[in-house]
Amino acid sequence: MTYASLSIVKQRLRVEDTTLDDELEGYVDEIDSYMNRKLRDKIGYKNEYGDDVVLPLTENTIPTITFELNTIANDLVVGKFRFETANDETSWTHARKELEEYLDEEFGWSESGSLKMKPDISFTPTSGNAGATVTISGNQFGIRNKLKVYFDGQEMTTSPDPLVSSDTGTFTSTTFTIPSGQSSGTYEVKVEGVMPTNWKKHGLKTGIARHRFRVT
Repeated sequence: MTYASLSIVKQRLRVEDTTLDDELEGYVDEIDSYMNRKLRDKIGYKNEYGDDVVLPLTENTIPTITFELNTIANDLVVGKFRFETANDETSWTHARKELEEYLDEEFGWSESGSLKMKPDISFTPTSGNAGATVTISGNQFGIRNKLKVYFDGQEMTTSPDPLVSSDTGTFTSTTFTIPSGQSSGTYEVKVEGVMPTNWKKHGLKTGIARHRFRVT
């Protein structure tokens, strides 16, 4: 897994043959190492749940790789190549600034030094009658963390039960039923990780995400 793409770098540099492939792959490897160092400096080794932060980032890590980060990596490779072959520092300087701004905007700063998570949930439908079945999914919870679903402060029975997040802190296709007799109105749906007894002692947190459901 690399952050930059050799084919995109070649397009950007207008290289149509394979004569520079080995050299450019060397630059791609160099930028991969550079990106991982910058990411590690920013997000550390553990998230706030105590889970390992795995590098390089991929579609299955927490956090995941993003299109914007891929784009910045390609910019870095192009900039580094132009700097070292033509002594043109403009693109290299701009790309490094792009990366710093991205890291600050995406990850901010954590007083604990641990990666701050952004748990989120979504469900369908987003409104319905009392007794309706709701399908809910979530991401950025703790890895293999037991989760509980609450509707208007009341713990719901879910299917599957118990609800446990995956190796990437996600869960999908989980259902619960809006309580029968629930009056019309807008209510909070909350998903919260169950905090193991030793987490607070170590200053760890658990994922909590909220959304609204309208009973018609």
